[in-house]
Amino acid sequence: MFLLTRLKFVGFFVLLIGGLVACEKPAEETVTPTPEPLGVSARIGNVDWKAGMAYAVEDTGYMVLTAYDDNGKKLTMTIAGVGKGKFIVNASTASRVAYVDSSYKGIKTYHSEVSDTLLGFIEITAVDRVKKTFSGKFSLFLEDADLKNILILENGLINQVPFVNLAMDDSTIVY
Repeated sequence: MFLLTRLKFVGFFVLLIGGLVACEKPAEETVTPTPEPLGVSARIGNVDWKAGMAYAVEDTGYMVLTAYDDNGKKLTMTIAGVGKGKFIVNASTASRVAYVDSSYKGIKTYHSEVSDTLLGFIEITAVDRVKKTFSGKFSLFLEDADLKNILILENGLINQVPFVNLAMDDSTIVY
């Protein structure tokens, strides 16, 4: 009888521990987000593009961003402002964009100032005046000079691009 009571007690104890272990929460996995790549990238004409080099020059009232890759493609943005904000881009605004692709036979150039009907934007989301970098995003519609072809730049990302301020800095841009 004593043995039977002891076996019942051990069996109950095993079931209790097993139940507690089964109810234990599994350890949560920590997912580290992938940081955005530094520089300038976008989807241009349904093709992912990333600049190999990007820098900006800030002057009184505007910033000019230049980004290019090793394949002859260059993106230049003149942003009518120097701080955080959203800037509309088309032929009627002071913000301008040009995209040059010299990887074709000859050079193919697209501009924002060709049309008033196509709108785009550049949004500056962060300016770090200590590190001298800025970040933002953009979505643009550009046309060639003949008004025959439209080039769409979407999912544009500007991430910690270095800049120099012409009005205040004696420094040069460090890559």
